[in-house]
Amino acid sequence: MRYHEAMRAHRGRNTPHTTAAPHHELLDGILALQRASGNAAVAALTPREREIAVLRAVRGGTPPRPRSPRQARPDPATTPVAQRKVGFEFETGWLVRKKRLIGSSSMAKKDPIGPAHTGFKLEADEAGGGKSEIEFIVHPPVEESAEGEQDLDRTMTALANLGTALQTTASTRPTFLLSQATGRADDHAYLVEPTSDRALRAGPQVTSGLDLAKIPRLRQDAVPIPDALTNTAALMQFRANSVQVPGVGAPSAKLVGLLTLITQYLTAGGTPHKAELSALDANSRYNIALNYPKQIGDELLARTDFAHLFTLLPDDEQAHWRAHDDEWVNLALTNTPPALLLTADDSVISRGVKVDENRERKGTYTPKLTIREWLTGLLGGVDRLRTLKDAESMGEFGAKKERIGAGPTAADVGIFEFRGAQNNKIPVEQWRDFALGFHRYIAALHRLP
Repeated sequence: MRYHEAMRAHRGRNTPHTTAAPHHELLDGILALQRASGNAAVAALTPREREIAVLRAVRGGTPPRPRSPRQARPDPATTPVAQRKVGFEFETGWLVRKKRLIGSSSMAKKDPIGPAHTGFKLEADEAGGGKSEIEFIVHPPVEESAEGEQDLDRTMTALANLGTALQTTASTRPTFLLSQATGRADDHAYLVEPTSDRALRAGPQVTSGLDLAKIPRLRQDAVPIPDALTNTAALMQFRANSVQVPGVGAPSAKLVGLLTLITQYLTAGGTPHKAELSALDANSRYNIALNYPKQIGDELLARTDFAHLFTLLPDDEQAHWRAHDDEWVNLALTNTPPALLLTADDSVISRGVKVDENRERKGTYTPKLTIREWLTGLLGGVDRLRTLKDAESMGEFGAKKERIGAGPTAADVGIFEFRGAQNNKIPVEQWRDFALGFHRYIAALHRLP
């Protein structure tokens, strides 16, 4: 049984099928629809919806309800939004190309791969060397609630069924059309090339709201975390336990959490080879450089920008550090490893970034943004990391936050991407358990007092 047949059986129904109506029937139907629903209702429909509605009006049935006018989307960088959602992405390493009239071509990042499925979609992601890979995305994200867990269970069951269908199809073919696995005609335009072992694995990434105060507590015996993220939790908690805030009394847990994040970014951007950087040859410089700037957040990436994360600190701490910007910069540097020899005037990525991660001859570059400029900008409401070349998703949500808790304990929190599992690829058979495990983990973490 192919994927689409399995899903129809699971839902217990078949997809309605419509055919084009004769011209005279459409004309009569438009009049019938206008009498039943009004001109505004007809105008609000797309051509395809209009044809289906006309058939219903002629052959019997209830005309569709007119759609609400489309509203302009708010700018996520300037509009705070309460979400309390958890999203999942699974990067597979399986290549995908789109068929053309002659041959095929790679796809751009975020290009849809066929129509969306119920609860998830497939998108193209960059695979290096001008190639594109398949990424499974839970869409829309699910609520951090018991109902959300039920929705996630259904979605991940369907998503894993599709993944299994791809893997089964790949077992007998070195390349194949996506439609051969899904049974959907709309997927005929996509050519899939599995990895050499033809096993579908993915490095999962999770986007979720997270209280800054919970970062020092990411690893708790009472709150089990999925195995693929154990190292991330342990590393972030180790950094948090090492944070020192001398001379200002007991720091809040939120301040410790924010400094842990900043330390992660600065540590990943620095290099123990700083003293000899100028003497290194081009090959050595290339080898120590990051593939792309976003790697400074490869354990935990802030999607809400750091300037707005700073505003989540207690008011007295915000006021203190805004009045002592030099101390703020020194505080962050004090908590970085001494071997990095970082100073306020160093680049936020002093180890450099590859111009092209697949072409060494193109060399490296060092971002001009200094540590001082970045950290003092946060005090004034600006996260300059977002201005870096190829910043991608670093701080891309701007002021956007999620709401956790209820009643007097409700609080706004930043949105983060847990990226530590991306290099720990897990087989498709484990995707559902990973997603449900993380969903339970983050909900339990936020219930901690």
